[in-house]
Amino acid sequence: MNQIFWRNRKVLITGHTGFKGGWLSLWLQHLGADVVGVSLDPPTTISMYEQADVKKRMTSLRQDIRDGEAIKKLFQQHKPEIVFHLAAQPLVRYSYREPVETYETNVMGTLHILEGIRSIDSVRSAVMITTDKCYQNKEWVWGYRETDALGGHDPYSSSKGAAELLISSYRDSIFHKTNIVNIKQLLHQFELVMLLVAVIGQMTDLFQILFEPLKIMKKLLFVIQSQPDHGSMC
Repeated sequence: MNQIFWRNRKVLITGHTGFKGGWLSLWLQHLGADVVGVSLDPPTTISMYEQADVKKRMTSLRQDIRDGEAIKKLFQQHKPEIVFHLAAQPLVRYSYREPVETYETNVMGTLHILEGIRSIDSVRSAVMITTDKCYQNKEWVWGYRETDALGGHDPYSSSKGAAELLISSYRDSIFHKTNIVNIKQLLHQFELVMLLVAVIGQMTDLFQILFEPLKIMKKLLFVIQSQPDHGSMC
């Protein structure tokens, strides 16, 4: 673990009042990160969050991730570099009693986090947590793999399967297109520099060496853009 990497790094965690989110918050605080937590109140009266005083060295906010506009404003205010999304309605039995709340939290809440990330340019990495219950239960004795079918008989499991599809769609379409735009901008800037070198001095062997990678990158970009966009959204 590179502690220098995390020092003063702005990190946003959803679900920081829960068990896993609380431990993650403590760990990142210990590494020196600037942690912002977004969550509802702890679900139990005696909680690990309160007992361990998780909020002591972090910014702890109460916000329902089902409120998309509030989440987007929160992202724009704090501008995190790294996002850990753990907030969820995590109970199978509860999902039978409150299926609408379960889907609103686990699917639409995840969508609001993705839209919050999309609304700013500071995020460098996002870790989106779901569950092994997002896979169709085949009653196998071995663990499930990422190539196995998504789904679930209960509302909780199916909501997590839907969240996986949503995350995959954003990764392969919206955020993928952003990456292509960044590559194009980088190529354009590099091309301008090379042209400036050619104008200032004679075209040397060094210029030819530098120009070859540019042509290769442009061919690669053409291949990427020529691929059918299976993840495009209506």
